[in-house]
Amino acid sequence: EGGAEGGADAGAATLTLAAHDEMIDLIRHVNDGSVRNRRICRDLLEFLDTRKPPATSLEAWDDRITECVRWSEVPGMGMFDVDGLEDDGDRAKVYDDAVTVLAFGTVVCLFFGVGVGQWYIRGLEHERMMAAMLETGAF
Repeated sequence: EGGAEGGADAGAATLTLAAHDEMIDLIRHVNDGSVRNRRICRDLLEFLDTRKPPATSLEAWDDRITECVRWSEVPGMGMFDVDGLEDDGDRAKVYDDAVTVLAFGTVVCLFFGVGVGQWYIRGLEHERMMAAMLETGAF
């Protein structure tokens, strides 16, 4: 009667789990190099993070995962792999776009710089001419 409601009988012995082993086939596929998709590898690592044993520290669990799963060999899982820059073609395109923007900005700055410089020089010439007219009395 009492055990049916969700609790163990008061007189029953409690059992503790001594060991638990799991086999995750995806780890074998990552380790043998057949996984080439970084999203699958990231999902596997997230799953493994949720499976951390309660008595294990995060550092020890991360070390264990790093030693058992060769996740860094999956393309795109490196430290300096950035989304949007997966291959050299994309990286070259981004660099070309940046160079184009910088070149356009330089041309615009030079154009306005020359325009402002000419306006300033004309103003100085006008002031010099007015000063000369005031000195000679030719106004």
